[in-house]
Amino acid sequence: MATWNGICGASSDDAKQASTTVTLTDAPIALTAGTHWAGLRFPSCPIANSEPINSAVLTLELTAGSTDPGNLVIYGENVDDSATFTTTNNDISGRTRTTASVTWTAGAQGAGDKNAPDLAAILAEITTRAGYAAGNDVALILDAAASTSLRFTSYDTSTSLCARLTVDYGGGGQPKAARGRLVPGMGRAHGQQGW
Repeated sequence: MATWNGICGASSDDAKQASTTVTLTDAPIALTAGTHWAGLRFPSCPIANSEPINSAVLTLELTAGSTDPGNLVIYGENVDDSATFTTTNNDISGRTRTTASVTWTAGAQGAGDKNAPDLAAILAEITTRAGYAAGNDVALILDAAASTSLRFTSYDTSTSLCARLTVDYGGGGQPKAARGRLVPGMGRAHGQQGW
């Protein structure tokens, strides 16, 4: 099993959309209305096409103890290789989103690093696309509800404490598909040979 520690790599790799307007240099990024979105892009994902995703954790550094995610829905961008964000109107909300999504609801979290629920299903939907390949860039799309009050560190605030994505991927030993398979000349299933 391997771990990828992804992080936004440029000012345009994290962005905010308020209504239709996209900005790239917010410091911090504040999501405080149901018309707010955020986009987070993580360059050079090393995961091979269809390699198992065991867990995927988004970490945001909240900048004020009085804020919390409220009701935030997280999607992936459902493309083979995500482009960096631009100031084009609706450049976050207008991107194609994954079918898989995760709702992050929490309150009174306080300031500091906070982890969203597991995003493995979202990452797997991207990395199993026919045109996806290791080294491509992946992006997450955050859709704020009206009750959301979330402020988090952006790339323009800190290049080391901005949004981070930690993904454990791959598997140890024989793949699950092979473990129960009979190998010619052997009386027991593959996974029972002590390999």
